Amino acid sequence: MIRFIDVHRDQFGVEAFCRVLSATDCGFLASRSYRAATQRPSSARALRDEVLIGEIRRIHAENYGVYGYRKMHQAMRRAGWDIGRDQTARLMKVGGLEGVRRGRKALTTTPSGVSDRRPDLVERDFTALGPNQLRPEVRSRIVAAQERFDDIDDRTSTAELDGLAAELAG
Repeated sequence: MIRFIDVHRDQFGVEAFCRVLSATDCGFLASRSYRAATQRPSSARALRDEVLIGEIRRIHAENYGVYGYRKMHQAMRRAGWDIGRDQTARLMKVGGLEGVRRGRKALTTTPSGVSDRRPDLVERDFTALGPNQLRPEVRSRIVAAQERFDDIDDRTSTAELDGLAAELAG
């Protein structure tokens, strides 16, 4: 957030950003908070992360860029760094580093690239008469189904309900 304000500060000003962001849950309520955040020294974790990201990049490059976070964690431990596996994964993600994924690629259906050549034997027409309008045959089927539904009560047999379902599907 601070980086974004720094980039656009000359165009809009810090006070405008703080006024807009005060309605959100980001935590900035006044320009004083922004100035305090920009003048605050980096935390120990941020400083250590910078050093570790550089070291992770170096070791990753030495290993031809194929190590994932598990092997990278072991390589960092062998190099003498006391770092956890999850921390290694987080820093690799921040640094934009990935390991090589091995194995087969997922097979999915691939389109043929040619249009469907099967003939339309029933000469279907799916064009609507206008926006938000149904075709007349669909409208008549819906009206008939509504009339049949109005006749359904507790005494309607299962066979009648199955017939209605078949009629709606047809």
